[in-house]
Formats: sequence, C-alpha cells, structure tokens
Amino acid sequence: MARLIGGAGVEEAVVSHPSAHESEVEVTRLIIERGYFKRVFGLGRAVREDIDLIASLNANISTYVPFEPDLAVKSLDVIRYAVNNYGRGRLLIEVSITNIAAYDVRQVVKLARELEEVGVDRIQLADSTGRALPSFMDSVVREVRRAVNIPISVHCHNDYGLAITNALTAIHAGADYVDTTVYGIGERNGITDLVTIANALKLEGYDIKINLEEIRRAYDYLARLIIEKVGPEFFMNNFPVIGLNQGIQTAGTHAAYSSVFRERYYSLNVYVGRSMLRRVLNELGVSVSDEELSLLVKRVKDMAVRTGRAVTTQQLLDLLREVRGDK
Repeated sequence: MARLIGGAGVEEAVVSHPSAHESEVEVTRLIIERGYFKRVFGLGRAVREDIDLIASLNANISTYVPFEPDLAVKSLDVIRYAVNNYGRGRLLIEVSITNIAAYDVRQVVKLARELEEVGVDRIQLADSTGRALPSFMDSVVREVRRAVNIPISVHCHNDYGLAITNALTAIHAGADYVDTTVYGIGERNGITDLVTIANALKLEGYDIKINLEEIRRAYDYLARLIIEKVGPEFFMNNFPVIGLNQGIQTAGTHAAYSSVFRERYYSLNVYVGRSMLRRVLNELGVSVSDEELSLLVKRVKDMAVRTGRAVTTQQLLDLLREVRGDK
C-alpha cells in the first residue's frame, strides 16, 4: 500500500502506531528505508515512551492531547519534552487537538496558542467522534488560523457522512492539510476519502499532484484485500449513518475514554488495549488479573498480525485458556 500510494504522488503519510506492536516498528523502518514518501510520521500517545520510540525510527512525530477537554492540558509537559528533544528543526512534531466538537471554539483557540508557544510544527484539529457540522468546522478553523502562524491540518470522521464536506470547508477556512485514507477507511466508518477530496480540490483549481489513475491501483489492491479478509459486505457496513461499523471501536485508546466513545462493539486487532479487552471480557462474565490481561493483550495482537484478521470472541477465550495454562 505504501508503495502504491507514494507512487501515485502522495508525499506524506502517517504509517503506523509503533508502540502498538513490533510489526508496526518494522513497517515504519521499511517504509522509511525504501523512501516511499518525502515525510513519514509515526503516531503515538502523549507519553515519553511512545515519543522516544517514534524518534528512534527517525520518523516524524504525530501525537495527540487526550479526548476529554479537562485532561488536555496535562499532556503539554510531554509535548514540550518531544519538542525540546526531537523538534526544532530535527523531526516534525504534529499535535492533534482531539474531539474538537466537545470544545467551545475559544477553548480550541487557547489550546492551539499554547501548542504553538511550546514549539510544535503543526496543529491538527480532529473531529474524533464525527459529530462536527460544517458551520462548526468553518468557525473553529478560521479562528485557529487567525490565532496561530503554524500549519493546520484537519482529521474529519465520517459518522454523519460529512467528512468530505467538513474537509473542504476546513480548507476554505484556512487549513493546510487534510488527513485521508484509501476508501476513507478508519475508526468506526472512517474519515475523509483520499481520491474524492483530491478530485474535488483539483476541480476547484488547487494544484494537486496526485495521479488519480495511479491511485486507482491502491484502491483495487485494498478492495481485493478487504473482500478476501472480511467480505464485500464491509462496504455496506462502512456506509455513514446506517452502517454497522459506526458502532465498532477499533482503537484501544478510544476504549479508555468510555465517556467520549460509546460504541457497543469492538474489533480486537493489533491496536487493542487493556481497557478494551477488560471491557469485552467483563461483558462475557469473565474476570482476569492484571497479569493475565497483559499477557492476553500481547497474544491478541500477535494473532491479529499473524492472521491479518480481527480476533473473534472464541479465539479470545481460547487465548485466555492458553495464558492460564502457561502460568
């Protein structure tokens, strides 16, 4: 995928979450070594271990403040650590203000100014729950654009089918970058689709260097992979508003913020975390110790990477039996 996307003219990509699993570390290293993109980012939590790991791979750093507004300022010390140790002309430091729909616009502006003062290179405004309306995106991006002098990116989820509209609105309001994926695939039913936004911007006269014919190869490849691994029904399930994927959590970091992300179902994959697994097991009436949970998280991640599929409930219970048998 990296080769196909980079070959079509995409110059920058967030390629992994290195702290999730050793396979994510290896993917990052290979993509950087092979030079598929001009700029490669690794994603990590605002904790020193994640920041250090990304930097050790010579990837640019993309991190985020917590999903709950009251906790956001607590991450500033770690972001300052990232800037002082790896930023300021060495690696790029992008920081996402997540769940912006939960903030008042003035709160977003205040936090954006603080991040600029800390020395980050780019601020991302993320509609993490997909609930922002275009009028809100226009307002928040315009106000942040007036307040800071560094680039702004946006990350628009598609729960309400507004990711493309919100992304275009944000660009018109002054955003410099938009997060996209092939088919818009991402958490729940995804984010802004790459080819759709690229084509829209070309039609508006923007100088978009992505080759739309070449990028089709990436779409064809991913479609075949999805149909093989999940089945063609994925595309209906991924449809906004009514698609079943809207109710599925994929990222373990989201499960840790149950007051923000209220989805009832879970995809157990390489990004699974302790909070998600404990919640799934509790719903099955199964109690585990902290030690068992740590071992189980590792085994779930390993299986997901090995098979290229999400781990089923039965497989989870089988893995738990293996953990208890190994003790």
